[in-house]
Amino acid sequence: MKIKTFFVIILLTIFLFNCSEKKEDKKPIITKPFSFTQNEKGTRTNLNPQKSIEQIIAENPNNIDVLLDAASYYDQKKDFKNAIHYYKKVISLDKNNIDAHFNLGAIYTDLQDYNNAINSYKEVIRINPKDFEAIKLLGKVYYFAKQYKLSIETFNKYLKNNPNDKDVNLVLALAYEENNQLDKSLEIYKNILIKNPNEVIALYNIGYIYSIQKKWNDAIKYFNQVLSLDPNNYMSIYNLIVAYNTIGDLERAEAEYKRLKNINPQLASKFSDLFEVAQENK
Repeated sequence: MKIKTFFVIILLTIFLFNCSEKKEDKKPIITKPFSFTQNEKGTRTNLNPQKSIEQIIAENPNNIDVLLDAASYYDQKKDFKNAIHYYKKVISLDKNNIDAHFNLGAIYTDLQDYNNAINSYKEVIRINPKDFEAIKLLGKVYYFAKQYKLSIETFNKYLKNNPNDKDVNLVLALAYEENNQLDKSLEIYKNILIKNPNEVIALYNIGYIYSIQKKWNDAIKYFNQVLSLDPNNYMSIYNLIVAYNTIGDLERAEAEYKRLKNINPQLASKFSDLFEVAQENK
């Protein structure tokens, strides 16, 4: 059994964090206690700090700036129910409010409500077809939703204007892999290595793909490259044991097993029957 999961988790954790980024607020984020009124020119000023957020909203029920600030306030507090409520209220007043749609997409992504996240980012792109940040995040949400073909299509659209975005290229390679287009995935990883020869995720995943293809010597080469950069990378050691054992190089397989026992005894225990019995029979 080959192991890939750990690197996928690392990479997707990075992208989940990025997908949670909201558009930079054009209005100041409200912090409690807070209050503002509007003068004749519509400029907000902190004149009445005793008022609660509910009072301010009640006095300005259709003021988009107030509602955006309220939504942002609740978003920062992780009160997503109220944040969604006020972003939707903004959209009911202004269906083309790009910030409300964008931030809803980010919240729905946080909640793993991928269908609504997709719809929100589609609305952003409808309003501004050249909002490449929304296009990128839409591709990521498609990936999280396991809609790999749409993820590939969306990422490729984004990369036409941002070809050197390494993180997006890495997730695109994963999407091709999940879609059983391994040669495409390999091509992307190798292109990444041209500019980033020490990119461990790319090196590891190339080794993993070669393992799937049973190109064991190629897999061994790339796993060893990972270990030259990260000697304690236990996933690579694990896969080296599998590769060496498969090609009949039991001496190297056992050496890697001993190495893995020192780094990750629990993972090494998966091979204990193979190597401990062999030791007893010597």
